[in-house]
Amino acid sequence: MWRQPTCQLPAGGVYSVNGGYMQKKRVYVESSVISYLTARPARVLVKLAKQQQTWDWWEQRNHWELFISPVVIREIRRGDAEAARKRLSVVDGLSSVPETSEAQQLAEYLIAVEAVPEKLFDDAMHLAIAAIHDMDYLLMWNQTHLFNADRIEMLYKAIRKAGRKPAVLVRPDGLLETHHDS
Repeated sequence: MWRQPTCQLPAGGVYSVNGGYMQKKRVYVESSVISYLTARPARVLVKLAKQQQTWDWWEQRNHWELFISPVVIREIRRGDAEAARKRLSVVDGLSSVPETSEAQQLAEYLIAVEAVPEKLFDDAMHLAIAAIHDMDYLLMWNQTHLFNADRIEMLYKAIRKAGRKPAVLVRPDGLLETHHDS
């Protein structure tokens, strides 16, 4: 009788459909994703659709290696105490990458070259932390000021000019499509 062979995989790895070893993609999860994940069901259809896409992604989260940072923790602690507790419980157990001086410098640079508006320093920090820690994706919602072709091109160029590889900006639905296409 034939039995499925077993083997040990290095941490963070999976076997692809064709049997080859693949490293899981690294995903930096920005606070808006956590907020959509834990919010009460929205009454506005567009928001409800985003929540559903976020819940669908969350159910598939084990396909990626997930990370947050102290910036994410600070952001999800804001607001209603009960809602904040809910958000914090969701990220409990996710790996956290540090907020380094190098990330701070890159965020300041992104603002200085106007790749990110000055009032959006935390967003610049998310971009910088994802780049400094070699994330494949930066998962986010509610970033219309970043999700347009000209802005994304400007961001990616600025991060590359600073000597880093930018994380791909993606929404939960886009990350699910990326996973299903591979």
